[in-house]
Amino acid sequence: MVSFAAENHALMMVWNMTIYVANAILLAFLAVALWQRLKPAAPGLAQLSLIFGALWATLVLGAGMMANVGMAEVLRVNAADPVRAAELFQIFHTVELGLGGGNEIAGGIWVLVLAIAGLATARLPKGLSWLGLVIGISGLATSVPALSEVLGPVFGLGFIVWFFWVGIALLRTGQEG
Repeated sequence: MVSFAAENHALMMVWNMTIYVANAILLAFLAVALWQRLKPAAPGLAQLSLIFGALWATLVLGAGMMANVGMAEVLRVNAADPVRAAELFQIFHTVELGLGGGNEIAGGIWVLVLAIAGLATARLPKGLSWLGLVIGISGLATSVPALSEVLGPVFGLGFIVWFFWVGIALLRTGQEG
């Protein structure tokens, strides 16, 4: 992996900036938009969703910073000691995954709170809320190693659908259900 990173460092930086940093920034905006949508009908759940949305955005941002800073250090060490660089890569990558991708607890809790609030208030489409429950449970289950490989893709791919759907729901001003 270190040799691939050395050959494609710019591409990997752009990739990390996209999947982590840009994603974290957009997650923060989305968390606020959903908080505003839900707070009139369920202020407590809306506040909790904002907290977990901000927490998840912070973790994702931290993972991106770790990925980019870690990769730069790995490449610096690689010039003198490729074996040490490979070991260092594993350390940085483990921290990166712990912050933003090895398990999906923060994102799972965030979407679960939103799903519960959506079902309780009808301020989000019912189908979107049910999908959120599936995604949230899948995210929490990624903390169980035996389930992580199976349910991690359910979480990730489900969230892609969920993000598009919630975007459409938020753009439909005046239509809460």
